[in-house]
Amino acid sequence: MTLTEAQVKTLLLYLRVDNQDESDLVAALGNSALTFCERYCDGVFVDELGADTDRDDTDSDDTDSDYMDTNLRQVLFTPDIWQAVMLLTAFWYANREANGQATSSVEYILDRHRIWSDS
Repeated sequence: MTLTEAQVKTLLLYLRVDNQDESDLVAALGNSALTFCERYCDGVFVDELGADTDRDDTDSDDTDSDYMDTNLRQVLFTPDIWQAVMLLTAFWYANREANGQATSSVEYILDRHRIWSDS
């Protein structure tokens, strides 16, 4: 799943970015946030359950072969997951230096969508 043009516009509004020169940066950060959230939830986001999950990997720079597995479980892309994507995008936009941490708010939102092992 990648962000739609409408979702990028929503992110630009959310970040209060008026300069269209920043739209490519916001789109890249948003797609990275979306990928982070998918991986955190151990699945692939879909708009409806049972949808085709074959990934078009030609658009992706992702070389993680485990993640490209088309047999990943489906996770319904809900408004709370969209909120997590927006929060993480905003965090990365405001803190562009590498700091290696996600906000606890994003993890809190995504925890209910994650598979927790018994071990």
